Amino acid sequence: MEGSGGEGGRAFKGATMSSYWCAGKGDVIDNWCRCDLSAFSKDGLPNCSPLRQPIFRLAPYLEPSSTMVALEWMDVEPLIGCKVADYIIQHKRVEDPSEAEVYTEVNKEPCFRPMVRG
Repeated sequence: MEGSGGEGGRAFKGATMSSYWCAGKGDVIDNWCRCDLSAFSKDGLPNCSPLRQPIFRLAPYLEPSSTMVALEWMDVEPLIGCKVADYIIQHKRVEDPSEAEVYTEVNKEPCFRPMVRG
């Protein structure tokens, strides 16, 4: 890339990062996307960094047996951006409903939401 002081290289890198991480609708700043003003939906939420689809799979830490199978649901974003939530779902069949226990864990971390000034 030609350009004074590597400007062309930086511009190419910025365009590539924007295309890869921000769907071409924003700039990568440190480890998050700064969405362009055109990248916001009608409800005001940014849509320049699409989320990965959730994954449903056998849990690798428990062996399936004839009476039990453990599944895990992974709902994650790409490494750049904010982590919305992790879900751990456990299902246990019981004969007596009074002995039923429900386990639900939701882990939420702070999420950056860009400020839009009009």
